[in-house]
Amino acid sequence: MIGWFRRRRPAQVPARPDFSERYIAALNGFTPEEWEALPELARKDAREHVAWKMVGA
Repeated sequence: MIGWFRRRRPAQVPARPDFSERYIAALNGFTPEEWEALPELARKDAREHVAWKMVGA
């Protein structure tokens, strides 16, 4: 009976990637799931690739 009145925490919503991360993933042709599956070094290279592409434009 005490279980009925016990405070429960709401279920946590999965964190959504920042807009910049989604934007960089889209510019490199990745879906959000593929982007999350990439290792951190590959994501860093993709970010730098987009930055150089924007500087050269």
